[in-house]
Amino acid sequence: MRKTEVDKMDEEQLIALLDSLLRQVAMSAEGADELLALWMNLGRKIGIQMFLPDMRAVVIKDEDNEERHLVAFVAGINEELAEYLSSLEVFNEDITEFCLKSKREEVYH
Repeated sequence: MRKTEVDKMDEEQLIALLDSLLRQVAMSAEGADELLALWMNLGRKIGIQMFLPDMRAVVIKDEDNEERHLVAFVAGINEELAEYLSSLEVFNEDITEFCLKSKREEVYH
């Protein structure tokens, strides 16, 4: 079998190529929802589901302007854990208001 240019690259070159490709994909995403979907899909392709089989995005609606905001990403070792971590019990009214306030003030951690 004939070697390709990628086959000839060392580890440092491969990491630089992957970094460049991921930056291009990120810049082409049209928002947080699309970027998260791409990220989750990439994670599945590299086998993250072997360790965290259930992944969920937490999206809340700002009642003031009807906008949806991605505020968290949770993953768990089983469906019940991921369901709990993304539930209204965890993301209650106080947490939701805190998330919206942080988004409005553009405070990101």
